[in-house]
Order: sequence, then C-alpha cells, then structure tokens
Amino acid sequence: TITTVAADEVISEGTTCGCAEWCQGGGSPFGVCSNGPTCFCTGTMVTKEEIGDRCTCDAWCWNRDYHGGDYTQSRGTTINVNEFAFVNKVPHFSDTWHDGVPDHTENDDYGYMFLLNVRGQKDAVLFRSNVRGLCVGQLYKFSAYLANVNKKDTKLVKPNVRFQVQALGIPARPPEYKDTDDIPECNHMNWLKYCLSFNASSSIVGLSMTLNAVSDDGNNIAIDDIKLRRCPNQNCGSCPAG
Repeated sequence: TITTVAADEVISEGTTCGCAEWCQGGGSPFGVCSNGPTCFCTGTMVTKEEIGDRCTCDAWCWNRDYHGGDYTQSRGTTINVNEFAFVNKVPHFSDTWHDGVPDHTENDDYGYMFLLNVRGQKDAVLFRSNVRGLCVGQLYKFSAYLANVNKKDTKLVKPNVRFQVQALGIPARPPEYKDTDDIPECNHMNWLKYCLSFNASSSIVGLSMTLNAVSDDGNNIAIDDIKLRRCPNQNCGSCPAG
C-alpha cells in the first residue's frame, strides 16, 4: 500500500478516512483517501473504487504536490508505454512482466502498488510529495520498496531511480540524494528496500523519486510502501538494497 506516514504519527494526515475537509488548497490536483492516515494522489481524477473500496470517503489529498509524475494514468487492464496505474497484481504485458505478482505489503489482501511503464528522459518524475511538520535537527529516513517487473533475461533497460530530499521554506541549498543503481531482473519478482537518510534543516521538505535511466524499452518499475520515518535515537540504520 502506498503510504507517507511517520512512525510516531507526528506527521500523520489523520487517523480515519473522514478527511473531506482537507484538500484542494494543498497543491495536489486529485487524490483518494485510503485506509488510515494515507492518501493516494495523482494528476488525474481517480475514484475510491479504482483505489480500493474499503474507504468510503471522498477526500482529496491535503498538502500534497504529488501528481503522478510525467505519465498518464491507465484506465484499462493494460499499462501502456508512459502510463501508470495502482494495481493489486502485476498485469500481463507482452510476456515480459511477472504477471500476477502482488504488492509488497504483507497480510493486506486489498493492497495496491504503484506501477509505471516508462519510456522517457532522464530526471522524469516518478513520485513527488511535500511533507510538513518535521522537527529541525532530527534525522529522518525516506524509503520505498522497488521492483523490476521484467522477467530475467528479457534484456531490457533496468530501472535506476534517484531518491531526493529538498528542504523548503528556507534559503535555497543543494538537495540531498541517493541513487539505487540498476534494479535487477530476477527469476521471481524481487522487492528491494531503498532509502535516503537526512537531517532535517527545515520543517518542510520535498520528497521525490526521479528516473536515472533513459530508454526506448524497459524501465518497468513497481513502487510500494513509500514511507518517511523519524529515526529513533538519531540512528536510521541501513536498507538492504542501498
């Protein structure tokens, strides 16, 4: 399930789906509340039925700039080139994808992942979100699980993603970033956790994931469990994949 939530709930967006009063002034064109303190945000209108029908609210995303990047949301059963979709399982695509693999979140029969079929330029935006309420001087970890949805030996361009954090609301300074390197193809689709730890210099930050690899074919990526957490005792630890 796609989430942006703090471990200690300091940055939580609410504890229920009753968030209809939030939205529209927050910078994100559209969104649908999910389960608990979570919203899905896109550049085109989506309905709760498309995201998952457990939530009955009609709220838009509050205080979010994420808009689905440089891609169009798929409305059908196929995710074509330069389209994205929120899906329970990887759909069929030209016999090269790991069809039927579920999202990363365990014990969640209704979970969704964010899947993109990318053919694009370097620095194309995959994900963007602004977060408020950070404690200046505290250490945080921005993390997500990523997977290459292409089967092994398809010989397509491998996804390569840059995690980036930009302090907002203070004099400009260079962003902090970390690259995943090429995300490998595997015999079975393999979710890998990547993260970027940073010391908050502002109470407002912009989080983003952008594309490093340029391709005419390949670059097919699934993203799940996006999180921002405050690190306990100023110790973030490492991520298995980087």
